[in-house]
Amino acid sequence: MKEPARLRREALEESLKYHKFTFEVDAEEQWVRERMPLACSELLGSNLHQAQTLHKKHAKLEAEIVGHHPTMEKALASGANLLEQKHPRSKEIENLCESLRESWKELEKRAGERGARLDLSLQAQQFFFEAGEVEGWLAERRDVLSSTDFGRDRDAATKLLTKHKALELELDTYSGIVAEMGRVANAMASANHPDSTLIVKRQSALSNELANLQRAATARQRHLVESLCRHEYFSESAELEQWIKEQEQAASSDDYGHDYEHLLILQNKFEDFKHRIEAGSERFNQCEELAKKLIGNDSPYLGDIEKKQDHMSYGQKHIAMAEMKLRVRDMSEKRAEQLI
Repeated sequence: MKEPARLRREALEESLKYHKFTFEVDAEEQWVRERMPLACSELLGSNLHQAQTLHKKHAKLEAEIVGHHPTMEKALASGANLLEQKHPRSKEIENLCESLRESWKELEKRAGERGARLDLSLQAQQFFFEAGEVEGWLAERRDVLSSTDFGRDRDAATKLLTKHKALELELDTYSGIVAEMGRVANAMASANHPDSTLIVKRQSALSNELANLQRAATARQRHLVESLCRHEYFSESAELEQWIKEQEQAASSDDYGHDYEHLLILQNKFEDFKHRIEAGSERFNQCEELAKKLIGNDSPYLGDIEKKQDHMSYGQKHIAMAEMKLRVRDMSEKRAEQLI
């Protein structure tokens, strides 16, 4: 009776070990099956937020796989022990161990492949997001650069020119950003990124748009400078015209002094007047140079300048101004002689 009982107990113990092992293997197989759909998913996301979310979820899955690996190894170790003990069902145990290894290997493989796809998707979506940001900025600046407002007066033109210089600095910054994006796009194309064709096309469009804006910025800067010069010209010419009238009135004075002290005062005033005439000549030359610059540069405001010329007899006015300067000098010299 003892021997059959012993054999019966050993058989039950072997059966218990086997079923305990198969339970562990089934649990591991179930764990793998539950995570396989995530590892095999083809969903990559259609925007940066979705790509980032999926990438984070997959990173969590990969961490979970790494963390669970010791549990799987423990189950395989149990099988290895049973094989070492020459368990009666060794063949089945060996098959179960091999099946678990294959399932785990397949899970790691699929997870790795999906991780690589998600990395590529995230790279592409990051590029597309940055491209969208740059495109939005370029669109906003396109409206600014297409403006035909070049300043209604000198102060307005100066303010617009100051703002434009700030915009040109921004353009320089974005030029660097687009250049860096170009290097990234080329690198992805060289690495045969699955979206490389679309990425390169998007990058090319960005570069072309930036180049168009840079040309528009150069043109607007020229128009703003011309506008400022125009306002300065009309302001200076008007002030100079008024100044000449005032000096002509002073030079035409018939006051020769009623006594010696008064005569000395008038002499001092007249010396000061002659110095003002000399300084005024420089203003006249500057105004004349400004007009030549506007005309020589084929300014878009040429019509306004010609209108001013017609109104003031622009060419004749220069001669008149020159003659007036000579007459004023002559009158000043005569008056100096009379005063002395």
